[in-house]
Amino acid sequence: MKLNITITPELAKSLSLFMKKRHLRTRAEALVSAAKETLEKTAKKQSKFSFKSWIGTAKKTTENPHARWKTDADLWK
Repeated sequence: MKLNITITPELAKSLSLFMKKRHLRTRAEALVSAAKETLEKTAKKQSKFSFKSWIGTAKKTTENPHARWKTDADLWK
């Protein structure tokens, strides 16, 4: 996977400090390490994901008045 990011002066400074602290040679190593650590911490905090709050969300939106298909059955015609 490839990721393109813009490194701001603030990020460059933080990244340099992170590289020195972790004894990393390249920015790529530092970015991968920082992302991995952050994801691991996040995964530990959230043991279970709950999507219950999403139930009914779609029903709260307005329907498209110009929909190509009016019903699910129309999809198969």
